[in-house]
Amino acid sequence: MALDLDSLNDNNPKKVKNKAEKVKKEPKAEKKVVKEPKQPKEPKAPREPKTKVNNDYSEKKFPLKTLIIILVVVAIIAIIGFIGYQSVLGTVKTEKYSSLHLVINSGECTSSLKHDIFFDENGVFYLSQGDVANFYDGEIYHDDKYDMIVTSSETELVTMPVDKKEITINDVKKTIKSPVIKKGETYFIPFSEIAEEVFDTEITFIEESNVVKFVSTDRELTTGVNTKNGNIVKQNPKFLSRAMDKIPANEELTIVSTDDNSEWTKVLTARGKIGYIKTKTIKDIKKVRDDVVVKKQIEGPVSMVWDYYSEYVEAPTRSGKIDGINVISPSFFYLQKDGNGVVLANVGEKGEDYLDWAHSNGYKVWPILSNNSLRDTSSTILNDYYLRHNLIEVILYACEIYDIDGINLDFENLNLEDKNSFTKLIIELKPRLNAIGKVLTVDVTAPDGSDNWSLCYDRNKIGKVADYIVYMGYDQYTGSSSSPGTNSGYDWLETNINKFLGQEEVAPEKIILGLPFYTREWSDSGISISTNVVNMKSIDAIIPSGTERVWLEDERQYYAEYVKGNSTYKIWIEDDRSFREKLSLINKYKLAGAAYWNKGMESEGIWQVISEELNIK
Repeated sequence: MALDLDSLNDNNPKKVKNKAEKVKKEPKAEKKVVKEPKQPKEPKAPREPKTKVNNDYSEKKFPLKTLIIILVVVAIIAIIGFIGYQSVLGTVKTEKYSSLHLVINSGECTSSLKHDIFFDENGVFYLSQGDVANFYDGEIYHDDKYDMIVTSSETELVTMPVDKKEITINDVKKTIKSPVIKKGETYFIPFSEIAEEVFDTEITFIEESNVVKFVSTDRELTTGVNTKNGNIVKQNPKFLSRAMDKIPANEELTIVSTDDNSEWTKVLTARGKIGYIKTKTIKDIKKVRDDVVVKKQIEGPVSMVWDYYSEYVEAPTRSGKIDGINVISPSFFYLQKDGNGVVLANVGEKGEDYLDWAHSNGYKVWPILSNNSLRDTSSTILNDYYLRHNLIEVILYACEIYDIDGINLDFENLNLEDKNSFTKLIIELKPRLNAIGKVLTVDVTAPDGSDNWSLCYDRNKIGKVADYIVYMGYDQYTGSSSSPGTNSGYDWLETNINKFLGQEEVAPEKIILGLPFYTREWSDSGISISTNVVNMKSIDAIIPSGTERVWLEDERQYYAEYVKGNSTYKIWIEDDRSFREKLSLINKYKLAGAAYWNKGMESEGIWQVISEELNIK
C-alpha cells in the first residue's frame, strides 16, 4: 500500500534638583575707594617659643576625629537616600526611555537583545530572527529556496513567507496584520502574531515604563499582594541598595523567588520592574498555575524490540506476552524509491492483527520508517521543505489510520552534505507528532566512522529534539572488515556511550542503547577471511562440542576458536552473561533504556535477563 498526499483525509485535525524661586536683589550702593599711600612695614618682633597645651575636651568640645566621622556618616546616608529617592522618581514619574525594554517572565532581557525591538503602525510587535532564536526557538531558520521563515514550538510548526501577510501553522493557513520583513541582512518576525498560539506567550505593553512584558502561560506563576504603601523595590536584597520601583499598597506582584533566610522576596511589579522587597510586606501569596508537564508514554526504562520482516512478506503472527519489553517496533513503513515522500506501508490484515496483539499486551507500538538506505531518494526529500512536508503529512496520516503510538525513524546511508537537512526533518516532524501525542525515536550509529555511516548525523541536535536517540551498538566489526573481531564489545559500547555524553553532549535520559541478538562467525582459510551472521539462539549449535570458551574481560564476552576442514573459525559469543553485562550500562550511565535487534534471533532465556536487569515485568 502506498501512502501519499492523495490518500490523506481532508478532515485531518488542525495542528499558535528643584529650582528655588529667584529673588530680585536691590542694586548695591556704589563704593568709593580712596587709596592711602603705602607705609613702610615695621620689623616683626621675635616669635615666642611654642608651648604644648593640653586642651580640656570636657569643656563643650568633641574630638575632631569623632566629629569628622559623624559628618561623613551623615553625608553618606543623605547621598544614598537622595539617590534612591531620585531613582524611584525617575522610574515611576519622569524617566523617558529612548527604546523599549523587554521583560520575559521574571527576567530583564533588554541587555540580551541582538537587535532593536519595535511596534509597527499596526501595533504588531517585532523581534529579530536572532532574538527569537535566543529566547524561544534555537532552530528557527530562513528557507532560501522559498524565501520564508520556518519556526517551531513544542506542538506547532510555522512557515512565514517574507513580505506576505499569511502564515501556516500546522498546515492551517492564516492571515496576519503584518508580515516578516527584512532590514539589511536581518529578518524581523511579527512575534505578537504568533506568540500566544505558537509559544504560549502573552504580550503586554506597559506604556508608563515603556516595558514590553512576555508571560509564558505554560509556566508556574505565583502572585502576592503588597501591604506597604510606598514600598521601595530594591535592586539587591539589602537595605543600602538602589531603588528600582515604588509601589502602592494592594498592588499585585509576581513572586519570582525568596532568598535563603526568607527576609527578602524577589518580585516583578505591575510596571515591569524587577527587584526585592521585605517578605513581611507581602500577603496573600498563592500559586496561580503550575508548569505544564507532558506525561511520558513510558515511565521508567524503555525496553524496545525491533520486529523486522521483509517488505515482500506479511507481518508476523505473534501470540502471548514477551517478558521484559514495553515497546515493539515492527517494520511497517519504508520510502518508495524516487517517490518524493511517498511511503510504502506493509501492514495489511496481518499487520492489523499484529497491532491488536501488541496493544492487548500493553505494548506501545513505534513502527520503523526506513529509507531502505536509498541515499539519492533521501537526499531529494531532505533538501526541499515541501517534500519534507509531504513526508511528514504522510507519517501523521499513518499514525492516525493505524492507531500507532510513535515512529522509529531509521534513515541510513545518508550523504554527509545532507546532515543538516536530515536534522531539519526531525525538527519539523517532532512538533507535529507532539500535537497528536506520538513519540519520535531516531536511530543513529556510533559517533566516529565514515561519512555515510556515521558523520552524517548531528547527534547533539537530534538528541535535543527527538524523544529518544537510539544508538545502534552493533557491527563493531562488520562483514567487510579486513580482520575478525567482536560484533559488540562492552568496552566499545562504553567508549561510545561516553562519546554521546561527552563530545556529542546528548543527555543520558535521551539515549536508548541498541543491542544485538546476533554475532559473527569468522572463517580464516589462510588465504582469505570471511564472516557470516549467527543468531544468538544458534550459537551453541555451530560451536563443536568440547571447544574451550575463554572469558574476555574487556569485551565481557566468551571467545571460542576451532577448526573445521581447512579453516580456523573464531567467534565472540553473545549469551545471557554478555547481554547482562551490556544491560548494566543502562543503570551505570542512567540511560533511557535499551532496544534489541531483532525479534526471532534471541536465545530462549534472554527475556528473563532483560526483565531482571531493567526491572520490567
